[in-house]
Amino acid sequence: DGVNYLDYRKIVASIMSYKMADVQDTMLAYSLYESLSEFIDDNIGKINADLKASNVILCGDMMCNTILLSKLKKALKTIKPILPKNNSLDY
Repeated sequence: DGVNYLDYRKIVASIMSYKMADVQDTMLAYSLYESLSEFIDDNIGKINADLKASNVILCGDMMCNTILLSKLKKALKTIKPILPKNNSLDY
């Protein structure tokens, strides 16, 4: 649909500002995953406004990241996240 949902320019600008402020790489990584969890949560909310689902399936390599997954579980208050046990990774 020609819409850039994830603005890479903002991500690069944010990372550069953190690096210029001499922020540790671990804090930078944490911040990136925190922002990504907010992005996913916002988009799940927008999609669910039409669907009215009570569950969402979260899968793929990124869901193995404990920071991302814990932030998403905390953010998804009205929707129950489901993690596939057999094929949780996307190889």
